[in-house]
Amino acid sequence: MIKFLFVLILFSCLFTQIRATCQQGTYIEGSTCVNCSAELYSNTLDATECKTCEEGLYADHQGSTSCSETNACHAAVNTAYDWITSPGVEYDYGGNSPPTLPSTKGKLDCSGLVYHSFKAQGIDTFRTTEYFCRSGDNITGFVEVGCKLPASDNLDCWQKGDVVCVNDGNHVAFYWGDGLFAECASQSTGCVIRDLSWTSAIESWYGTKRPIFAECQTEEPDDSAVSSNWRLQAYFFVLTFTILFAM
Repeated sequence: MIKFLFVLILFSCLFTQIRATCQQGTYIEGSTCVNCSAELYSNTLDATECKTCEEGLYADHQGSTSCSETNACHAAVNTAYDWITSPGVEYDYGGNSPPTLPSTKGKLDCSGLVYHSFKAQGIDTFRTTEYFCRSGDNITGFVEVGCKLPASDNLDCWQKGDVVCVNDGNHVAFYWGDGLFAECASQSTGCVIRDLSWTSAIESWYGTKRPIFAECQTEEPDDSAVSSNWRLQAYFFVLTFTILFAM
């Protein structure tokens, strides 16, 4: 009877260790631990699903364990969104006056919106659309990515803060997330938030640039905890059967 109880306790320990394999930032899918996709997170062991961040917060890489506001490029596009929605931005070609929150409207053009949104986060870029759109792969702080419109076809490709170039590289906008774009379009259209029906951009697609400034990087999840957990499982497995054969 004592031997049976001892074996039962050992197997309980072993089962517990095998069960607790999925670390924070992952969820259980069948018998596999899967990283939460970008913009989702998990902060518990053995989560069965990943969570959505509260409004105004975000998890900006796969395997996130929490939500934050620390990514400067996300904050930059949030700034553009806030400026446009309140107090508002008037389109002004060559305009160089960002809004003053909470009530003073600004006057900006397309590249001015992007430039001043980055500048508000302490990131210096050049002021012109040519810098963002027509400088190839060699512009400081940006890389070319293959995301295209309509964004509904490939939303997984896009990241918040991507710079969208259309009209042969003569117009630039921000990707805000959830298929929305922030842009200062023209005198007639003004500065607006676009959705997936932005047909003129689809027809005049030019390219997408992704900011890679140090301020925009988020530390990747540490996989060492997962590796350590598997080593612990193996240890308990070997220990259990060693004791069983010794009895």
